[in-house]
Amino acid sequence: MVPVMVNSLQEQDREELVSFLKTKSILSVLDDSIIHGLSLSLEEIHCGPGFIVFKEEDESDGLYIIKEGSVEVRKLSNKEAPIAYLTAGECFGEMAIVHGGPRSATIRVPEEATILKLSKRASVDLASKFPRLAEELSKLAQKRESGKIRFFPPGLQGNTAFFDMPTVIQAVHASRQTGYLRTMASASAPEAKLTFYRGTLVAAEFRHLGGEFAVFELLSVLEPADFFFERVSEEELQKPADNKYRFRQLERLLIDGARRSDELTKLTDIVGGMQMTFSVAADQPQVDGIPLDFRDIAKLILKLVEADLTVEEMCPLVEADRYALVKTLSILLDKQILKQLVILHSGEALAPEPPPRVRGRTAEIELSNLRRQPVRLAASFYALNMVSSNIATFTSASVVRECLEEALQELSKKYPQLVGLKVHPAGKTIDVRGASPDLTRKQDSRAALNHLTMRFLQLVSAHQ
Repeated sequence: MVPVMVNSLQEQDREELVSFLKTKSILSVLDDSIIHGLSLSLEEIHCGPGFIVFKEEDESDGLYIIKEGSVEVRKLSNKEAPIAYLTAGECFGEMAIVHGGPRSATIRVPEEATILKLSKRASVDLASKFPRLAEELSKLAQKRESGKIRFFPPGLQGNTAFFDMPTVIQAVHASRQTGYLRTMASASAPEAKLTFYRGTLVAAEFRHLGGEFAVFELLSVLEPADFFFERVSEEELQKPADNKYRFRQLERLLIDGARRSDELTKLTDIVGGMQMTFSVAADQPQVDGIPLDFRDIAKLILKLVEADLTVEEMCPLVEADRYALVKTLSILLDKQILKQLVILHSGEALAPEPPPRVRGRTAEIELSNLRRQPVRLAASFYALNMVSSNIATFTSASVVRECLEEALQELSKKYPQLVGLKVHPAGKTIDVRGASPDLTRKQDSRAALNHLTMRFLQLVSAHQ
């Protein structure tokens, strides 16, 4: 990254910088006039993901202050994970200034950061001319060397697109901090809350789950999410009301969570996707042969199947993470206690020509039967894409693409809200990213999608 001299800032930006240095940095011990003068000689460095500010054993080149973002502190002796994080207002590089030796750690930017650099010469001159600043730098260096305080920010924060969540959890654990590790609520997931007491995980909440299942569910989330750590005193900590949730050793918990996350995608494919529905294959289903860890979930699933729920709709009704639910479904399918069944809904009369029955490797499509309950528009999309993907396994992607495009062209004339839909570049599904807003506004959109599905199946049948 190319540094930018701070003396090129506009006057308003400079005043904001001076205010920041006076209130949030180690330079606050200096007079206002000194700080204003120093602002003219600072370098502002904008750093992207992975940027190395300096490496352990490098020669000292100055003192650094974090203006925005955060950095990792790494040691050669600990290659697995950062030993700490520093955020806005904190400084680093003071040890080399105080002792005159090489850098004692590597500083890396995990996400993004804006850093202010004061040259080595200016830093040494300041320390020699202003004893109070020298004293503060010396105290900070001594505390960090002795381990009496750790390199840990008042509020560790970042995004899981750049920070690995297990690493963040381990960092809180290793620092023996007390407080709450939270993820920000988003459209795809609610807030998660992990409670730590002196670095020990004592409670976890995510979605409708608690305890280890909440941790497993959190580790399986693929969408990036903002997170932060809120430190509180031990007296302020809201300890769990009871001992309902007990956690195994943290390292083992994270390893098990990683394994479950890795296997979830494969298991989801086996059961046919999150929008799959099922029917009971046996007259009197028996769960005695199912492993004990999944037996209670299996009994509940058999009841939920009677309600004609999809896998997605079952999730909030089962007190277990998605892995446990999907794993149990795969066992029930393997033992032929359940069979897969997708039924499409239509709000209008069916096309004159009766639709063909298409049997694929993982699904049975029966368009002659209608679901009693209304189906959400999103569910219709999932069903259509699951059907087309399934058909591609025993025909070809080119046939599926051709049939989808022809069906879209025909049905868009009758239903203008379908105009924005396109076939995904892979050729197996409908891409909804360019969909018209009218698609969700018009009441006949569900019927349009189901007619689209039926026309697609008729075209596929004609190719056989």
